[in-house]
Amino acid sequence: MLYEFDLLVVLIDRMTRLKKQGEHMSKYKGVIVGSALFILLSFVFGFHYVKGEMIKEKVANFKMPAISVTTEKVNKDTWDKSLKVIGNIHSNQSIDVTSQMSGQVKEILFNSGQRVNKGDVLVKLDDALLKSNYKSQQSKVELARVELMRNKLLLRNNSVSKNSVDKLQAQFNAEGAKLEYIATQIDYMKVKAPFSGSVGIRNIDVGDFINSSTAIVELEDKSKQYVDFSIPELYLHDVKVGQDLQFYSEATNDEVFHGTISAIEPSSESNTHNIELRAMANQAVPLEAGMYVDATLITSESDTIVAVPSVAISYTLYGNTVFVLDTSTKKASEHSSNDASPFYEYKVAQRTVEVGPKQGGYVGVVSGLKAGDVVVTSNQHQLKNGGWVLVNNQHPLITDKSTKQSN
Repeated sequence: MLYEFDLLVVLIDRMTRLKKQGEHMSKYKGVIVGSALFILLSFVFGFHYVKGEMIKEKVANFKMPAISVTTEKVNKDTWDKSLKVIGNIHSNQSIDVTSQMSGQVKEILFNSGQRVNKGDVLVKLDDALLKSNYKSQQSKVELARVELMRNKLLLRNNSVSKNSVDKLQAQFNAEGAKLEYIATQIDYMKVKAPFSGSVGIRNIDVGDFINSSTAIVELEDKSKQYVDFSIPELYLHDVKVGQDLQFYSEATNDEVFHGTISAIEPSSESNTHNIELRAMANQAVPLEAGMYVDATLITSESDTIVAVPSVAISYTLYGNTVFVLDTSTKKASEHSSNDASPFYEYKVAQRTVEVGPKQGGYVGVVSGLKAGDVVVTSNQHQLKNGGWVLVNNQHPLITDKSTKQSN
């Protein structure tokens, strides 16, 4: 029993020691884990702090690259006040030749594209029935004439009444009128040119049956040519007979022709409120009737304006603006290809301008610019006020103006 009791005491003592050692080890492990966690968090937060500071430094030192643009120096120019209009060519006379009678085409006496003179017979219709009626009517006229002459002789002897002779005279006149009517119908079976000119492509063939609504061929008289166009009624008092009209067409490689205002419509069109005008060409124009032309109507004497390429102007609801180079900020660009022809960078300033008339690819600026300013003509949507641009005019803007100036 003593031995067992001693064994039990030893076991209890050993268990007590093990328990104390376990508690001591748990505290040690906790300290280690806590220390490791502290070091990890310090590293994470330190990394993010250093990263943020580096980003701030990079952002503070970052410079937006200069935008590559083209430019043009603006100058004062002298422009005539004018209206841009669209017109169309008209011949002196132009018709679709038709017949006054219905009938079958018997003979065609013209070729497509031929020049014809007034009165030339273009088409003959079958008139055999009319000629037969003409001969029959001639017999009736002759009979009426004989009856009239016989009764006039009898009237001298008072063998017939004056009233009978008058009736025979009226009958003779009526029969003669019928004969003239048939003769006119026979003449109308020959379709003639109403005026001199050139015919187009014929629309009929021998044997066709035509009537008064059948278009035989188009006939054009180009001895005179006109340009018909319209302007808003607002500009009526700016136009008058005798003013010069310049017009051109891509069909003639934009060759400029001149005309003179010859007529102004006395009333305004009720739907469009436009006034119709006609100008007579001063020379023969190699254009066909109905072709469209671009025209410029000079309305007053010249004005001096600052001419700016239309592509340089940004149109917005808040005003029209342009970007202008600040020449005082000029510096050589690091992107220069060589020292002989370096590129230069500038700051740009955005200006509000008031625009006036337009001419070709240019706009007249009334205020906001002065002669000698250099405006940006490309990539304006990428720019902002005070931003830097790289001027590259190796491929300058192509406009209607013959003189190009670049910085």
